[in-house]
Amino acid sequence: MRTRYSQPEKNEEALHCKDKGRTQQHFKNEVDINQIMKQVEKTGMLPENKIGNAFYGDVSEISDFNACQQIVMIAEQSFKELDPNLRERFDNDPGALIDFLEDPDNKAEAIELGLVKPDTVEEVKVPPEASKVPPAAK
Repeated sequence: MRTRYSQPEKNEEALHCKDKGRTQQHFKNEVDINQIMKQVEKTGMLPENKIGNAFYGDVSEISDFNACQQIVMIAEQSFKELDPNLRERFDNDPGALIDFLEDPDNKAEAIELGLVKPDTVEEVKVPPEASKVPPAAK
């Protein structure tokens, strides 16, 4: 009879990993926190990120996660309220619409599509005769 505290017998089936394994041991010093901290103490800098590109930027205007999620939800809802043909023009992707609107070269087309209101201030040309002041009555 076997209990949870008894050792398995030699003839009992158990998991035996006899293969060499897939762990690459030559990386052990690169991922050992003690080795990393020694390097930081010497150089004052963290090792390079070899997996992806580091991102450094000013994110002070971003409030919190919930506020950002709220902005995304409002943008998606506003996009869903657009005409289906217009949404299809942007592959039903709100991000594609935002990219389109951020490009100043697309302003005329955005006005034509009704996505942007035209500038309310227009240059008014006054005919030369309208600018003349009538003579004062005597």
